[in-house]
Amino acid sequence: FGMPLRESLRGYAYANTMLARVKNSPLAETNILNADKVERLFTEHIRGKDNTFKLWNLVSLSLWANRWMK
Repeated sequence: FGMPLRESLRGYAYANTMLARVKNSPLAETNILNADKVERLFTEHIRGKDNTFKLWNLVSLSLWANRWMK
């Protein structure tokens, strides 16, 4: 059984929650991530382009950073 990540990340509320997590992570604070590019990936995904792999990796990395870089 696989998680419906593609669909979940297309849900506006969930996507905005995950975008906020990524943009407010230590990765963004230290400029490791380009916030504009991350936002563009989420926007493209909501509009139909499949960025699931990239987005889920960014979310996972951001959660890791919140745990280990703060």
